[in-house]
Amino acid sequence: MRLSDAVNLDELWVKGIDDRPAVIDQQDRLVSRKELFSAALELSHQIVGKKVAIFCKSSKLETIAFLAAIRTASSIILPSTNQPEALKEIRKEFDVLLTDGDAPDEIETIRVLDNSVVDLKLSLETETRVDPDFTVSFFTSGSTGKPKEIRKRFYQLANEVQVWEDMYGVELVGSEVHAMVSHQHVYGLLFRLLWPLASGRPFRSDTASSWEEVSTDTKEGRPFVLVSSPTHLSRLTPLEDAEVSVKPVITFSSGGSIQDEYAMQSARYLGRPVLEIYGSTETGGVAKRYNSGSNEIWVPLPNVDVSQNEHNCLQLTSSFLRDKSEVHSTEDLVSFTQDGSFTLLGRADRIVKIEGKRVSLPRLEALLLQNELVKDVTAKVVGSESPQLAAVVELKGSGTDYLSEHGSFRTGRHLRKYLGQFDDAVTSPKRWLFVEELPRNTQGKIVAGDIDTLFKNKVENVASVRQVFEKTTYTEISRNVEDKNAEIQLVIDDDLDFFRGHFTDNPILPGVVQLHWAVKACSEIFEYEGQPEKIEKLKFKAIVFPNMTLNLFLQKQKNGKVTFLYQSMNKSGETVEHSSGTLNYGERYV
Repeated sequence: MRLSDAVNLDELWVKGIDDRPAVIDQQDRLVSRKELFSAALELSHQIVGKKVAIFCKSSKLETIAFLAAIRTASSIILPSTNQPEALKEIRKEFDVLLTDGDAPDEIETIRVLDNSVVDLKLSLETETRVDPDFTVSFFTSGSTGKPKEIRKRFYQLANEVQVWEDMYGVELVGSEVHAMVSHQHVYGLLFRLLWPLASGRPFRSDTASSWEEVSTDTKEGRPFVLVSSPTHLSRLTPLEDAEVSVKPVITFSSGGSIQDEYAMQSARYLGRPVLEIYGSTETGGVAKRYNSGSNEIWVPLPNVDVSQNEHNCLQLTSSFLRDKSEVHSTEDLVSFTQDGSFTLLGRADRIVKIEGKRVSLPRLEALLLQNELVKDVTAKVVGSESPQLAAVVELKGSGTDYLSEHGSFRTGRHLRKYLGQFDDAVTSPKRWLFVEELPRNTQGKIVAGDIDTLFKNKVENVASVRQVFEKTTYTEISRNVEDKNAEIQLVIDDDLDFFRGHFTDNPILPGVVQLHWAVKACSEIFEYEGQPEKIEKLKFKAIVFPNMTLNLFLQKQKNGKVTFLYQSMNKSGETVEHSSGTLNYGERYV
């Protein structure tokens, strides 16, 4: 059902300008639609007829740039990152970059500002609809890591916004929109910017980096929508704290399926099942399901017709495609039920041959995810002359303990023995890589090139930091040592080498680095030499971003143990725990 105050996306400049709140900015101020369009109007005069690229960290500024561009520019490009070299790779595709950040000197740049003038100096009668064929291009990382352009017409985006509003507009009346994902990809753009703009729902300008932040931003109790991803929904530990409460009207998730364990946790902590969306940048949304941990059935969206091709893969026609009559084939194996809903069975392009035997990588990953040591995993074939199965594994706390005690070789052997219960040795990985966190992008997807890099560099980043870097430590503000207790206040400098490639879109400090620093501080302060024999009770609860100020607490225990804890203060003055654990040095220091 469509609400009377919702407007068609292509009529934003005709019917969308009024005094309703549009954005909740970083100071919790409500910015009106009139203010937003006023700033966009001023910017639009500078980009007439130009091909513009847009990358703003602020969703408010991104919206101003987007509105300006659909009014006077010739096309829009949305890069997946603002890293200098990535922008240089696609430099020939645009005339000017609209941004609130830095850019290479050789790229023409316009700073997006928030100097809006409430008194709009335009005649609404002269405004027209957005050209339905206006092009919005998304540059994704692609399967190889190289930028891949996917062009969408404006009517494709408008059609999808209208379908979602028709389905959920009434249910979401009076709700705000909060997000944990980037607006630079099609899912984020639609759900945290364009749909709210068309429906009249105010959205939060900044991207929430933690569950604590979502809890703080929504503590006033107003109804809200949460736009999230499988990555965030697999890290719900902060919600175990009764003071961290997140209860959305609806939680959306896209970018991959949520594991059953995390779907159940999400339903419990968030108060209702997550609404998962299956689709891609090329197809737009295809199907949906409410998942509380046991629902494997996907229901096609309105205006999307699905079927099975001769390879047992999903194919579809959709009003979200450029040509509604086009039959688009995917690589997703599928099984249909009588009512037209379906179950996804994995990717056809992930069936590989090893020593003459067909091996399903999705099945291998699913089996490993059932193991008590494994939190997340991806499998692939490495080596061209002598192909081998390989697995990159992110371990649970129990798995990290096992790795610390037994080492990577025996941990890999343990998992091979486990897989042997289901199939023969040929289908088990020969190479294992245990990492603190799988390298997923901001959409929660694994990029093949990132996995290739891990194997190329032979990085094993749970137990130690083995890369040779120049800038490897924080800036220390203060240090206080009293007998068995120590406290270091430190700043996480944004030029640390550990941020390179971890991750390009949204740099975070690897957990293994936090562990390494704790061991190093223990050596300096308590004069404990060498590495601990075991790492116990290791927990990573909240992400550490560049330029954060942290406190590292160390406390000597009995039996040669030292506990460590990293904490920070959020913008509300509340304590946030990032990581903790126990360094066990054994009998050497009893």
